[in-house]
Amino acid sequence: MKKPKFEAKYYEHREELDLLIHDPEDVKGKFGGFEVLLRIGSPVLRNEWNSEANLTASERKYKVGTLLPSVPYELTVRGLVLPNVFSELADPLLFKPSKADQCAPQNVKLEAIDPHTVNMKWDLPAKSHGHIVGYTILWNLNNRKQKSIHLSSGQSYIFTNLQPKVSLSASVCAHYKPEVPPNLEYIGSFSKPSTVITPPSVQ
Repeated sequence: MKKPKFEAKYYEHREELDLLIHDPEDVKGKFGGFEVLLRIGSPVLRNEWNSEANLTASERKYKVGTLLPSVPYELTVRGLVLPNVFSELADPLLFKPSKADQCAPQNVKLEAIDPHTVNMKWDLPAKSHGHIVGYTILWNLNNRKQKSIHLSSGQSYIFTNLQPKVSLSASVCAHYKPEVPPNLEYIGSFSKPSTVITPPSVQ
């Protein structure tokens, strides 16, 4: 069996790492699943790997929760061919989460342009985890949650087709693609919500 491959997304605001393991390749025998292994600390220390989870042959996803900020973690995966033959370890994922809000966009502002339009702008986060590959906007109208908005670039967004005298609240987070490791997407914390009320319509 070939060395496994996987990709991961880290959600800073949830302190959670979501794994997606690729299908096994060149399995000679009956595939028995994957084992997720985790160790804490710098790779220089070479701490022992700890078994985090054993996945069944059909499972490809796993969530690693409660990861502490500013602590280095190293994670890997290995496959099992029954009854007890393990593959080589996957290339380890080494990363260190930031403290909440350090990677959130700054100075988020909402401005009502007219009764039906609101302009949203923000500055880059104070700390970066690589190249920003997109943003996610969470927003509410009169405290009712709306469908999230996903942007591939830019530091602004225009809300249109709004009703007069509605309260719009919004926050935004950045998605990062670090140069190392290449199989990680780091999703920063959301900014503090900003709120604006659209003006009444002009009679």
